[in-house]
Amino acid sequence: MLSELQRQIGDFVLGRTELAPAGIRDDGITPAMRLAIHRHSARTALTKALATQFPAVERLVGAGFFAMAAARFIASEPPNSPRLLAYGEGFADTIAGIEEAASVPYLADVARLEWACGRAAGFEYQQPISIDALAALAPEHAPLARLRLHASMRLLELDHPADTIVNAVLADDDDALARLDPLACPVRLAVYQRAQRVIVSRLDAAEWAFVQGLSQGQTLGSLVAQAGDTAALLLAAQFTAGRIGEIDADGG
Repeated sequence: MLSELQRQIGDFVLGRTELAPAGIRDDGITPAMRLAIHRHSARTALTKALATQFPAVERLVGAGFFAMAAARFIASEPPNSPRLLAYGEGFADTIAGIEEAASVPYLADVARLEWACGRAAGFEYQQPISIDALAALAPEHAPLARLRLHASMRLLELDHPADTIVNAVLADDDDALARLDPLACPVRLAVYQRAQRVIVSRLDAAEWAFVQGLSQGQTLGSLVAQAGDTAALLLAAQFTAGRIGEIDADGG
């Protein structure tokens, strides 16, 4: 059947098998050799797309190791869209499962951060709202209002300081790399777009809890009650940083 032949060709091109499917004409070159050309072209294009998404990962491990990791990811998770700029969502998990990457324990976190940055950058620009919109709410409506985070927002809780690592690697700052301890501490990061730039901000425990509450759709009254004396500062900080995309004044 055609569908079965297509599946077998796909498995070969993606590197899932070395057995060329039967039924392909030998037109002066063996079926395996013909399909190997397609496999090389496909793998090269997909590896290049992943390297574009994860430049710090590639620099940390080198082109050879990166190509090996990419080949494993391509075989397990081929693209399901022609938009290769959106390809690579599970790459960090693939890296985490590669035994040879154990000597670089922060590598998967670097990939997670780079993926979040890429997703934030890909959003159509959205102007954040100012705190004036909150001040305009009627006092009786404010406690039930819900503040929606900027649409590009990604929240990451990582075991390693991936933000510092990525900055040093992409800046080719060998001195900064030599000074930092990649195993120093976990970090909580807010990744989002502002003025068509990607912002990566570290959050302390209190701000992380507050922003998590926002992402979960908690009402303003509930968040203020939980934050206590720090509520006003935490709330103002989100508007100042440009992290609020809209207000649902009716609490819906």
